Amino acid sequence: MRDTLDLLFAGHTLQAPEALNLMDGIVEGRFPAEQIAAMLAVYRMRLPSGGELAGFRESLLQRATKIDLDADDAIDLVGTGGDRKDTFNVTTLAALTVAACGHRVVKHGNGSASSKHGSSDTLRAVGLGFRQNEDDLRRQLDAAHITFVHAPLFHPALAPVGPVRRALGVSTIFNLLGPLVNPAQPGYHYIGVADARMQGAFAESFAGHARGYNIVHAMDDYDEATLTGPVRCFTHHGRYTIQPRDVALSPTRPEDITVADDPSAQFLRILRGEGTRAESETVALNAGLAIEVKTGASLRACIHEAHEALLSGRAFANFRKLLAA
Repeated sequence: MRDTLDLLFAGHTLQAPEALNLMDGIVEGRFPAEQIAAMLAVYRMRLPSGGELAGFRESLLQRATKIDLDADDAIDLVGTGGDRKDTFNVTTLAALTVAACGHRVVKHGNGSASSKHGSSDTLRAVGLGFRQNEDDLRRQLDAAHITFVHAPLFHPALAPVGPVRRALGVSTIFNLLGPLVNPAQPGYHYIGVADARMQGAFAESFAGHARGYNIVHAMDDYDEATLTGPVRCFTHHGRYTIQPRDVALSPTRPEDITVADDPSAQFLRILRGEGTRAESETVALNAGLAIEVKTGASLRACIHEAHEALLSGRAFANFRKLLAA
């Protein structure tokens, strides 16, 4: 690791095989925590290259617990985190809303390293137990069109890195890798990134194997689509920017989408269709963008479909099916 750190500190970019070897060493426990923290610091100061992402991804997927959920027609919705905006858990609510509309979702997620309401934290708090057995995951998909792949259960090799990530308390390269290493390998992806520069790198990664994708970045630096300003989208069929007026939604103030003192109560309130206009429309926007990836329907129609599922209570009813499965 010392030689690799010298290269990284000198500005060297790793080729894919070098990155694979580096990640192999990390997950095999060959390096002390201090050296791992130094490597993570490098990738806080600069973004990984496409080759580095590819090598890291290959190493982690080789060690992931394999599951076959026939997920080629499913979509994963993930936010990379790290925007420090302290919003409520928009992406997880959007995933549940997409499922309520009848579209299969295989969501990959974890607890948050930099806040208290990552997707796993939120779902655990509202009563969802995480499953590892393939039959259990399939049963959830059949019952509610959604299952949740809790990363620590499927990436046991990453356990040695957990304490370092938690001690740092900030997003790291592993937040960026999360959307790439869903062990079910769904065919469609909806990703929110806090750093606009990552849109191209993710698009490059998905171009080779995904059936469809949308990498979104709110231009006031949210890692999800918001109604606080323009949102830039990198998709499998082109790039575009949307404003609230483009999708017949109202602009939102940042303070209207922050997480509440009781995140679980807020989460369930929104899911029951009792959210504020700003909360519900923000979820519907993200769910609609994800549905568009899968169906190719007009974005306005997809947002309307999602909004109706949320406000009618269908999203909450479907969530109860997930809990019971």
